[in-house]
Amino acid sequence: MPFQNDRESALSLEGKRIARRKPGARKTRFRRYFLYGGALLLFIALLLPFHEFQSDRYRLLARHFLRRMYDREIEIGKASFNVLGWVTLEDVKVHNPSGYRAPLLLYAPRIRMRFGMTGGDTSAFRPKTVTLTEPEFWFERGDTLPWNTTHLWVEKKERAPLPTFQLPFLVRKATIHFSDARVGDSGFRTVFAPVDISYTVFSNGAEIRTLMNARGVPLSRGGTFDFLLAVRPARRRAELTLLFHNAEITQMAPYYSFLKLLRIESGRVEAVHRMTFDRRRIRTSGSVQFRSATIRHRFTNQVFTEVRPAVTYTFRYGDTEVVIDTGTVLWKRSRIRFSGRTSRRYSDTSFLSLDFRTENARVEDIGFLLSTPAFSGTGPVEARCLLEQASSARKRPAPVLLRAAVVLDAASACYGDVVRKNPGDTGRISIDGIAGRRPDRIDVTLGNAEAVALSAEKKAWKVVLRKEEGSEILKHLAFQDLLPDTAFAGPVTMDFTIDSSGDLAGRIDLTTARIALPPFLIKPPKTTLVVSLHAALRPDSISFHNTAITISRSILTIAGNITPRRHWFDIYCDYLALSDLRTLSPIVRSFFGRRLFLSGEAMGRFLVSRSFVPETTPLSVLVDLDLLRSDIRLHGIGRKRPGIRFEFSGLLMGEDKNWDLQDGALRLDDSSLSLTARFGRGQKTVSFQSRQTGLNGFRGFLASRLCPALAKIEAQGTGNLSGLFEAADTRWRFSLELDAARARFRFGDTWIKRTGEPFAAQVRIHSAGDSIVIDKVAARHNSTALLFTGSFLRQERIHPLAGTLELDLFLPELRRSAPGLLRARTGRRSVAQALRLVEDKNHRAHLYWFVSGTLERPKLILDKQRVLSEAGRGTLLSPLSRMSHLLFSPFQAGAHIVSDISNSLSPE
Repeated sequence: MPFQNDRESALSLEGKRIARRKPGARKTRFRRYFLYGGALLLFIALLLPFHEFQSDRYRLLARHFLRRMYDREIEIGKASFNVLGWVTLEDVKVHNPSGYRAPLLLYAPRIRMRFGMTGGDTSAFRPKTVTLTEPEFWFERGDTLPWNTTHLWVEKKERAPLPTFQLPFLVRKATIHFSDARVGDSGFRTVFAPVDISYTVFSNGAEIRTLMNARGVPLSRGGTFDFLLAVRPARRRAELTLLFHNAEITQMAPYYSFLKLLRIESGRVEAVHRMTFDRRRIRTSGSVQFRSATIRHRFTNQVFTEVRPAVTYTFRYGDTEVVIDTGTVLWKRSRIRFSGRTSRRYSDTSFLSLDFRTENARVEDIGFLLSTPAFSGTGPVEARCLLEQASSARKRPAPVLLRAAVVLDAASACYGDVVRKNPGDTGRISIDGIAGRRPDRIDVTLGNAEAVALSAEKKAWKVVLRKEEGSEILKHLAFQDLLPDTAFAGPVTMDFTIDSSGDLAGRIDLTTARIALPPFLIKPPKTTLVVSLHAALRPDSISFHNTAITISRSILTIAGNITPRRHWFDIYCDYLALSDLRTLSPIVRSFFGRRLFLSGEAMGRFLVSRSFVPETTPLSVLVDLDLLRSDIRLHGIGRKRPGIRFEFSGLLMGEDKNWDLQDGALRLDDSSLSLTARFGRGQKTVSFQSRQTGLNGFRGFLASRLCPALAKIEAQGTGNLSGLFEAADTRWRFSLELDAARARFRFGDTWIKRTGEPFAAQVRIHSAGDSIVIDKVAARHNSTALLFTGSFLRQERIHPLAGTLELDLFLPELRRSAPGLLRARTGRRSVAQALRLVEDKNHRAHLYWFVSGTLERPKLILDKQRVLSEAGRGTLLSPLSRMSHLLFSPFQAGAHIVSDISNSLSPE
């Protein structure tokens, strides 16, 4: 078979080779085997140190070793080692105690340690390096739980002597989770970007120390921070330093959220925070320097941009509280120091007690803390603010009570351009309330005035003046420059509310005060003055709305506005007692002097305004009064009784004691006048005129005092009237003209003037030293005329009189216009018979009398030479003399009337 032949052939060849071998062949083969074996052993020896020997027993041994060091539950997924001294632990987990948000304190995918002999007198086989790759740390503090690193190490007695060594830990790409539930309202949580950390353990034989540091750790919203941790376990002492570089402050908002008044909207900071742990005490110090910040005041919405505040602080931790030893805030040019204590949340002790004190502070820097945009000031200020919070068993903490005291004595301050305080005046503010809210109470001392402001509904203040002095109040009113002559004296009572926008409503009682508001008001004490105020206070204006004023018996309603550019008041008289107007208003007395007597009531309106831009304009007062129910007496001239229509309007313009009346209008019954006037220092000018006015109003007014005979005259139709009164110092001049052609008069049948018949009257009077000169008193009816000229002296008891009276009579007209007069008899003759005896060929009669005696007892002497003809010389003297008394008896001219006239026309 082929297969068998092949096998036999192979055996034959092998036998031939064996037969040909030499004697040293066996030795060579052994050497070859030894060489191959040595190479294999060398290869195994080189690879053996790098081989990881994994064992579950070794994993349990490593877990037991770590649990002896750390008081935590520890898990290890895998554990391995090699002959070179490297130990590798995988999936290492360090658990948190129960109650924490995160289940783990540490998770490390891989921890690699290198063991070896450390050398020296204490040489031993120990770890020489430890490397953690991509671990995650969870640092956490709960509401009622301490940091999860508390009691991390198992306490045990240290052995002596300690070994000498240096063990570095290399942490690569560590992720750190940070959570603090005790910060702010809802806690603080963040995750830092992966970072490399260097951690070294040192032992010098006496103690063991550790040092950890990381640099350039990125923050979530910009900036970086470095940290350095040095620990001395034997002394239970550690020091942690954090350095922030160009960090965005808003990412740390929960740590400053207790600043209820301020909201930091942006800002970059450089900060140092250092914590020293000494057994159970923790001391902290640090500083924060803003590079630039935008900060908003929560209540006023005021924004501060590019500010650079700085804060330094030191505080220490106790078992239950944090004690702030010193703190300093630098805000602009002001320095504020603070100290106090806080406790852990929801403990039985006080949660918060902080004391802030100013040091070299200025009002313009910290005035916004008073929570109102209306407050401003400049100059140094002293202030203290105390924050306190009681314990609370509830889940939410109790509110923080705020007490503040501000001393503004050396500063100038202003509230809403309404209240102003000058340097040197006493200025104190005390605040009670809850931090972050509107204060419950503010006590204010300003000069000798004291007030309390209480928190009211709808974010309003209720202000009550407790200790008051009118002069002090006026002294501190910022708008007093608009009324420089205004003065207050005496106590004032105030009770009003004011809200956050500056709207004010309340009551001011000025009854016991003396008030001078020239030229409108001079109010003596004990005269009622109560103001029901409704106003809006703004930084640049004060507006009044439906403000009711009760002054004496008068009731007024005022609306108005005061600004630096203009101020105006619209005053509506619901009830104006004219006796109050006469008594309390200097401007009324300046118009009419002591001769005007007012009583009764009036209704109407006063519109007062004044502008200051572009230049100061005179004060203007628009007057519109309805005096129907008034009783007005002008001494020696006349009287208007209640029920008779009387209206007055006009525009007063001026200042101080110089006034102009423009577009004046007066309406009395059916009579009306247009008035213009000027009143200066010792000078008066009044002009009046009327076109086609009724005459009954003037007739009734003059008949009541000046000429009672006018009351018996029936008047219809209209007339034209004009006049002028001028006075300077003690000299005066008066003129009057009347054109009554369109009027109809009837004095019984003694005198009848028909419509269309010409009638004119003129009066010209002036003063000359102690005399009053009657330049002209003239009247003309048709062709009949009367003329009187003369003068009299003003004396205390008697008034000497001198003058002439002329009558130019056209007898045919006189018989038609005065039939009753002509029928009157003088002795045995009638007036008509007597006049016929002196009638000339033109049917005219000229009569002349000399007036002498006194105003009390005037004497009329007929000028015989000019009156009597040769024919009737002896028979007409007696009838014509008696005729003069007949003509003047209806007018009742006497000393008291003329004296009143002269006094009323004289300037005050």
